[in-house]
Amino acid sequence: MASDEHKALEAAEPKSIGAEGSSGENDSLIKQSNRAGQTAAQLTPAVIQQYLDENQLLIQAIVDNHNTGRYEDCVKYQEKLHQNLLFLSSLADTV
Repeated sequence: MASDEHKALEAAEPKSIGAEGSSGENDSLIKQSNRAGQTAAQLTPAVIQQYLDENQLLIQAIVDNHNTGRYEDCVKYQEKLHQNLLFLSSLADTV
């Protein structure tokens, strides 16, 4: 896996979302969209697209790690993917 993809995925780990003091516009958007009580109307298409892009990276990381036998890393990325999918599906249910 490329170094840039690895860095992007490290930023996407569950512990980084919601962590106080993290920098970067992407982290800020994800934290905003994960706040309890936020409605679908408050999310922009850009934030939703960011989730979809992150999911694509997560799926690629899962495949790459599976192919190299790094199953613990697969589980970590699968958990984050699961969180993202649940969040997006909850948005779809509100529309």
